[in-house]
Amino acid sequence: MLDKKFQTLPFAGQKYKALALGKIPNWGWHLKNIKSKCLSDVVETFNWNLVRTSTFALLPAWIALEAIREQLWIDHLTVKTGDTITPDLVQYAITPLPDNIKTEFDNLAKAYRSTDEVTTRALLEILGMGFVESSVETRNGVAIGVEVVFESVVRESWTAFEDLVRELWIVLLDNDDGTVGGRVIGVIDKPRRKIIPTFNVKTHPGSFQVETRQVVFQKMTDIKRFYAAALGPVTEKLFDDVEAGYIHVLYAFRNVLAHKRGRADATFRDQIAPYPEFSKIKIRQPVVLDGENTRRMRDAAMVLGRKLVELADKELQRQKP
Repeated sequence: MLDKKFQTLPFAGQKYKALALGKIPNWGWHLKNIKSKCLSDVVETFNWNLVRTSTFALLPAWIALEAIREQLWIDHLTVKTGDTITPDLVQYAITPLPDNIKTEFDNLAKAYRSTDEVTTRALLEILGMGFVESSVETRNGVAIGVEVVFESVVRESWTAFEDLVRELWIVLLDNDDGTVGGRVIGVIDKPRRKIIPTFNVKTHPGSFQVETRQVVFQKMTDIKRFYAAALGPVTEKLFDDVEAGYIHVLYAFRNVLAHKRGRADATFRDQIAPYPEFSKIKIRQPVVLDGENTRRMRDAAMVLGRKLVELADKELQRQKP
């Protein structure tokens, strides 16, 4: 049975292309300017997580393009061999590709594999994305699928950012000369007594703090507080300034999707109050995403995460003798 949320969502105008065509900011950034080798794994993982999420956003368009392409070839070859095209979907479901067209179909596929990237991208946009966008208003299943893609991108973008700030903290403090450790004493909690640590607090303070839950990176207020203490007040300002502060929008939407079945509550309304583009969302109503604001949330996680890495890199380089 269709979730009641999806029964009431206004799908028209989803702006799928705004997300699908949205370029990943600073492509190739990940290791270009990072001097601290200890940050390599953290940076590569963060970069891969967000590239994977962006690639997933293209999945509906790729499926549409491949389905259109294959059906076009089958229809063309069917007519070419003198057979008729049937509208009976059941026949397509139970009948393998006829032997009399299989060889030529394989030849078409082989030739298609050599299509240049520019042409492939044009086909993906015109046929794949075009089909998805034109189907939103006429095919409810496609519209629901696109909404689920938007929600998945929001959830995974936040997860990638949350993982980054946790792992970056570990590496920063584990490789610190004591300077950052001294700054954060006043903001970290006491170690949880029920957790038996496997890390030595003196040799791996960052790992120890995360393991014993002295620092937990699940709430935005805590993340800002920890990093402002570790890397200076300029860090806290980044959360509000980078990509128009859309990391706060990402945090709000991710929480309401994960914990409120996608329906706005008072906390959500308070968190998005500074952003007038969401002013029409009322309490207890389902939140509605589109490709444009989903892309902005994803980009906020990417750009802010990278800036935090750059600050950590600068701090570690400054500590070098």
